[in-house]
Amino acid sequence: MKILHFIDIFDFSLGGIVQFVFQQVRALAQHDQQVTLVAGQGTDLPESWRHATNGQYPVAIELTGKPGIQGRLSSRQLHQFIDLARQSDIVHLHGTWILGNVQIARQLVRLKKPIIVSTHGMLDDWSLSQKSIKKQIFLQLFGKRYIRRAARVHCTAAAERQQVIKNLGFEPPITIIPPIIELPAWGDSHRTELLSTELGLATTAPRIVFLSRLLPNKGPEILLDALALVKQQGQVFQAIMVGPGEESYVQGLRNQAQRLGLQGDVHWLGMQREPYKTACYRESDVYVLPTIQENFGIVLVEAMAMGLPIVTTRGTDVWQELESRGATIVDRSAAAIAGAIRETIHSLDACRERAATSAQQVRQWLDPIRVCKEYLKMYQQALSDQPRSVRS
Repeated sequence: MKILHFIDIFDFSLGGIVQFVFQQVRALAQHDQQVTLVAGQGTDLPESWRHATNGQYPVAIELTGKPGIQGRLSSRQLHQFIDLARQSDIVHLHGTWILGNVQIARQLVRLKKPIIVSTHGMLDDWSLSQKSIKKQIFLQLFGKRYIRRAARVHCTAAAERQQVIKNLGFEPPITIIPPIIELPAWGDSHRTELLSTELGLATTAPRIVFLSRLLPNKGPEILLDALALVKQQGQVFQAIMVGPGEESYVQGLRNQAQRLGLQGDVHWLGMQREPYKTACYRESDVYVLPTIQENFGIVLVEAMAMGLPIVTTRGTDVWQELESRGATIVDRSAAAIAGAIRETIHSLDACRERAATSAQQVRQWLDPIRVCKEYLKMYQQALSDQPRSVRS
């Protein structure tokens, strides 16, 4: 099968969507599919992919020139993409608010090419509440018609599906499949000491990790308030904040930590790539993410799959799936987060034992071979249903 993916910006600092696309196209290529990944802007497209010839790796192509406002493609870029689409069996588009996707979908209907649209949580309630007037206008003018043109709308969780239907006002054909996630090895035999030996973070105190983009919706301010409460109770700890963020916002967080008296307890590591990212999981004792909204939350399942106890909120669409596999789900408040952290630290051995069981369950749930087959099944269904997929 010849599968063509499109993402407007391929830059790992943008977080989950880029990771989702990266792992999906790589896995599909490893399953002997002819996969081409096209980016409007390809900052982090792997060089090996740019020179691939549909073998071990996907073929990666960056469109000529840069997309315009809201990801709008120039006439030249659109023609370049459509030429690639003519050679493909199916096209998978990522995101909702991208004018380039709207332009592409309009052309693909004329070519009678089936389209898959992954919404990536962009039609969730919280997402729609941000710049709500602008998004509602976009939805009415372009978005609903764009979604109607899809052979399948892809969601990663049942809760995301419910919000998509509610906020569109109609029910498109939806398929629920989790992301393809290549989970790193875990267990005591794989424990490393990179944080202490190379980053100078040696400690005997329990280590708390926040690993995500530093954004208000991820809840770093709430976590800092919670850590201050934990410290007031006399608990010693080391917290590491891992992830990129705008300089002014991160400085505000640093100032907050100082006001709370946490300057010696919280360490700011910025964005970490491998092997340091995995070391942040392996060498920590509890993972905390007080999020407002995650349509899946790849970092949450990565942490669980590493045998790490996690504390998070109902802000992730998969909170029920996580809770059933051992995650601690609490209200999004400093007091609730602090209480869960203290309880985890005070019963760390028991929590680690439960987390080991959780890791096995998560790895079974997200087995990449099984999940990849689900995507291939979705593509085959869309191809067999092609007449129905062509919508005006």
